Amino acid sequence: MKHSITQIKIIFLVILLIPLFLTTVENLSNREVQDSEKRDPLATYDIWDEFGKLHPEGPFTIDEFYSIVDDEIWFGYKKESTPITISDGLRIEEELITIVLNYIESNKSENINKNDALNNNFTELISSIDRKGFIEKTDSLINQSNFKEILLKNVSNFFWAFEKEAENFPLTVLNSEIFYGKEGWIFSKSLSSCPSLDSENLHRESLIKLNSSDKRIIILPIPLKGQVIEEKLLPFQMFFIKCDEVKIINKNLKNQADNSESTTYIDLYPIYSSNKNSTPLYAQGNTHWSDYGLSIALVELLSSMDENSINKYEKVGVKLANNEVLERLSFISLDTYEDDYSVTSTADFSKERILLVRDSFFENRNGGSDLKALFDYDEIHWSYIEKISPEIFKLIIDSYSIIIVESSIENLLYHNLNEKPRLEILSKLFSAEVFSK
Repeated sequence: MKHSITQIKIIFLVILLIPLFLTTVENLSNREVQDSEKRDPLATYDIWDEFGKLHPEGPFTIDEFYSIVDDEIWFGYKKESTPITISDGLRIEEELITIVLNYIESNKSENINKNDALNNNFTELISSIDRKGFIEKTDSLINQSNFKEILLKNVSNFFWAFEKEAENFPLTVLNSEIFYGKEGWIFSKSLSSCPSLDSENLHRESLIKLNSSDKRIIILPIPLKGQVIEEKLLPFQMFFIKCDEVKIINKNLKNQADNSESTTYIDLYPIYSSNKNSTPLYAQGNTHWSDYGLSIALVELLSSMDENSINKYEKVGVKLANNEVLERLSFISLDTYEDDYSVTSTADFSKERILLVRDSFFENRNGGSDLKALFDYDEIHWSYIEKISPEIFKLIIDSYSIIIVESSIENLLYHNLNEKPRLEILSKLFSAEVFSK
């Protein structure tokens, strides 16, 4: 009984000290931000997400700003100035950038910023006895603190020592976006339901709508890593990621596009299958392609854009592999090397205006820099395409002769409860009345 009373006293004391601890951490965090501003006078750029929430580590230098915008889709503005051009993810004419951002801003949901708890400090929340706000503020502070990162780094590195040798069962489930396969290979976890063959008719209709446009449209779906590097998946993981239906649909859509006038559809599945060798097509610590997988895709893209061109890739050496997803999401630094390839082409697109609609596969670090070396283009990320109206979409694409549509095949063709397939979204933008000839 005596020990029970002592334990209750200790628990009660801890509960009383938690608000003091959190308030102190909050104040220290605020002081660190101010000190950071004083240390770097060039840190003048604030960025925030689509919901209007400021990035917790700002303000930033211009180099830091571009790095973060490349990592996720954030809206960026220079403090006390006009909007600046986002160079990666929304690289179009500055006037159009303003139109896109203003449209998205004016069409936000009324409920996005309904909770003001994160804007209050702990003293205000405690004095107002705001239990829900206190919990949300606590969760926000923990997520933004160095303590969480330090803890996860240590836990991740401990399990990684075993994970990288695992052959039968993954030991860690620390992230909602990725899972481990064999020998520490990572794969995307956020998968939608495998599309049924019944959905093929909807995708065929979408292609017909796209083909009615006067633009040259080239569609480049990127296969899921787990559907290409199957040998690194554990047996039970194959159940969730294997999808023969999407390969059939992809092939049929390519055959349909081959008979159309203005739409080209690239099917990488058979091409990747015939090029599987000792050189991986995807990086171990990344859900994106390796330099080898990228080079094959670039050659296919160039050949589709100009059938008379000569395009090839060749190995020129080795380089440090891009394992940034493993490091960013699991806090594991993995220094491995991969073959380095160079792509050459006789194609000349200097007289064309090209727009790339893309997701993360053509971020600069994943392949965008290589593509820019082959021809000049403007770009817009899918996160903007999914939020704009047909009228604004027409303004954007009006001056372009070629539109390249790159997307992971999951987002392009898979259905889920919350989002429509990107191919359907794109076809509706093209088929709206504003595009009627």
